[in-house]
Amino acid sequence: MASGAGSGATGIGIRSDGSVLASGGNFTFNTGAYRTGIGLLTNCGEVDISYAANNPGSISAPRPYTLLLPSDGKVFLGGSFSSFQDTYLNGLVRLTTN
Repeated sequence: MASGAGSGATGIGIRSDGSVLASGGNFTFNTGAYRTGIGLLTNCGEVDISYAANNPGSISAPRPYTLLLPSDGKVFLGGSFSSFQDTYLNGLVRLTTN
């Protein structure tokens, strides 16, 4: 994974299927795919373009700094942000698999 200047992964987790979830700033992957705040690489190392398809711009700046992957398949993102997909939050969001 490559990242833009001044931003990149600050949290990385490996999911049960071997895919890699990254949180942080603005990601530009080697394939040219762009994500803001969170991105997923498949267990083959390819960008999963279906994951967080509505993601660019959905997390208010600054970005999430850490992530937690509980065994239920959901994702917790923690950081210095105040909203996610137009919902007011205070630095913590739980994402579902759908």
